[in-house]
This record gives sequence, C-alpha cells and structure tokens, in this order.
Amino acid sequence: MIGLYNFCKDKKKIKGLKDFIEKETGVVLIDNNSSFLQINGIVLSDSKRLITKREYKDEWLDLILNTELPIIGICFGFQLICRAFGAVFEQREMLKESIPVKKLREHLLFSGIPTVAELPESHKEYVTAVTEPLIPIMASHYGIEAVVHSEKPIFGTQFHFERSAKYGRRILKNFLKLIKTSA
Repeated sequence: MIGLYNFCKDKKKIKGLKDFIEKETGVVLIDNNSSFLQINGIVLSDSKRLITKREYKDEWLDLILNTELPIIGICFGFQLICRAFGAVFEQREMLKESIPVKKLREHLLFSGIPTVAELPESHKEYVTAVTEPLIPIMASHYGIEAVVHSEKPIFGTQFHFERSAKYGRRILKNFLKLIKTSA
C-alpha cells in the first residue's frame, strides 16, 4: 500500500493523483499523525506552496530525512526532497505546459522512458543545483527535472508524471518495482 502525503489544497487535483495511484496499488492519505506500519512507500504530492517563500514545515523535511520507506516526490514533493538536501532554487515565470526533458543518466525509475520525453510541468520554482547525496537524473533547459538519492530509496520529479498518459504509468510501475527491491 502507498501512502499519499497531500500538500495540495485542490481536492480535484489530489483526487486525480489518488485515482492514478489506485489503478496500480492501494493508496491511503497520510499526514504526520498517521501510522506508517501499513504502507510500504510514500508519494509526496504537488502544491501551490513555494519553497522560496518557506511555505513548508520542518516536519515535512524531517519525514524525508528520517524515514526508511521509499519516497517519490512530484513537483512540490520533488522540491521538498531537494530542499531537505540543500538544493539551490530560483523563482521565475510560471511554466504550465509539456516540455522536452532529457535523461542525464539511466536509472530504473525511468526504464522504458526515451532519452528525451515530453513531460507536463506546472510550477514557477526551479531547482538549479543539487548536492550530495542527490544525483540529477533528468534535466531540461529550465533546470533539474528528476533526482535520486545516492543511498536511500528517495526519488523526485519536477514534472507531473501522473499527468502523462504516455509515460506516467510506466514511471509509477517502476517506482513500485523499486519499492519491492528495497523491502
């Protein structure tokens, strides 16, 4: 079962993400008061909150830094992962379209995804640099688009793979495989 940590106030968007995950696995909404005993992975949702305005809680960063469960962050969830490990951010114009995203290196999370893929974006904050232990896996001319942790099962995508009919299900299935191998 996957735990969905919801940062989004838009109930329609979170329902869409929940429905997307439920097609492949069971999903429960979680927060810091939830028991993690019933789940084997965590999805960190998107949000309109801004990292550069410090619109996050330290306990969210603590979750990322201290859990042993596999995590994948989408958009704001990706940004939280990057923030937890000291990434550099810039706030720029709102980007709300599909753009070409290029693999910098191969990783099991993106198995079956071409070297350059059109992926949907919706954000105005950009990760421009990451440091150890994060490894950039995909990038666009806007910045870093996907990261993996060098030692823990922590992954993140700036793009909204759950909104990609062509690649979203493949990435989710790859994440579920990674959960099984880290158990």
